Amino acid sequence: MRAEAIAAPSPVTLTVLIVSIIAVAVLVSFTAVLEPSPRSLRTKRLSMLVDLRVVRLCGGASALLVLLTLLGLEIGEYPIPRFQAISTAFWDRAGEYSFVVNSLRFPRVVTAVLAGFCLASSGALFQTLLNNPLVSPDVIGINTGAALCAVFVLAIGADVGLLPWAAFAGAVVTAGVIYLLAWKKGITGNRLVLVGIGINALLASGITYLMVKFPIEQVLAAARWQAGSL
Repeated sequence: MRAEAIAAPSPVTLTVLIVSIIAVAVLVSFTAVLEPSPRSLRTKRLSMLVDLRVVRLCGGASALLVLLTLLGLEIGEYPIPRFQAISTAFWDRAGEYSFVVNSLRFPRVVTAVLAGFCLASSGALFQTLLNNPLVSPDVIGINTGAALCAVFVLAIGADVGLLPWAAFAGAVVTAGVIYLLAWKKGITGNRLVLVGIGINALLASGITYLMVKFPIEQVLAAARWQAGSL
């Protein structure tokens, strides 16, 4: 049986990705050089302190998100005019481009937005809890634990329906192991990060072992899963 190669992204996709990364970098850099400018917002029942720098960053990120959403609806093997793509996605759902927009592209765009939101939220949560701006689930091994279990399921040719459950179980077990190993009369952020980095390296070597040990057909399926796809 001949193994299929992993398809490379199209030039248009690469261009959009590169431009998006540059835009995010410029936006973050521009926001970082601005001086903090807190403003007090008060109503009859609510009072809060708002940093205008954060407002600018959120506004720029929202504009970039809207732009990428429109590009996701328009660009592909079957190009669609912008107005037609927007109208088909939001109100004219029985139009000429209904199948391409509503069955293929729009669900992928929504999935990408939700996945990005979850990734950003998990990173922010870890950084807040551990008081370390460099920490995220992929750094301390939780993502790698999920990937190890998922790669194992794919490598042995098990039912694909088990994949999400295996990944979730791997993440939970890895988080528990890291917490137990980092416990010493309590938990400190630095100790947990160091233990997590070690566990991450150990699990990554396990993934490499599985990729070498099992047949190429299953290995390619696991490699595609690790690379990610919408």
